[in-house]
This record gives sequence, structure tokens and C-alpha cells, in this order.
Amino acid sequence: MKDQGTSDLPKRPSRWHRPIWWLNALAVIAMLLSYLSIRMNPAHWWPMAFFGIAYPFILLANVACLVWWLLFRKRGSGLRSSPS
Repeated sequence: MKDQGTSDLPKRPSRWHRPIWWLNALAVIAMLLSYLSIRMNPAHWWPMAFFGIAYPFILLANVACLVWWLLFRKRGSGLRSSPS
């Protein structure tokens, strides 16, 4: 017999998770472009050099996203969770 207050539907994430997820995706793409920027010749495509220059800030954004997801993850998820 189920409790009256519980349901089988997954809990909806906070309204902050979706924009943070998109910012995290943009930070990852920017990080990949900054890694690629050392292989690109600025004479051929100069905007790529800005990603190389911005590397420390992009790295900081990725670390901030990592900390966010570690703090606000579901408590039962992860590598150390036991199967139910």
C-alpha cells in the first residue's frame, strides 16, 4: 500500500538547474575551443585566439559548474550509491 503523499513521478528539478545546465554546456564548448585554439593559426581565423586568451576564466567557469553540480546533486546518485 502506497502513502498518499508519494507518487512514482520523478521530482522536477529546481528552476535554477536548467539555466545552469545551459551555462555549463557553453563553458564546456568554450573550453574545447580554447584547447583547439593552440592548433589554429590566428592569420587564418583570428577570433579563435580569444578563446586561448580567455582560458583561465573559462577554466574558472568550469570549476564553478563542477562545484555547483557536486553541491546540488541528488543524494542517492553517483558511483558510490548502492542498487535498490
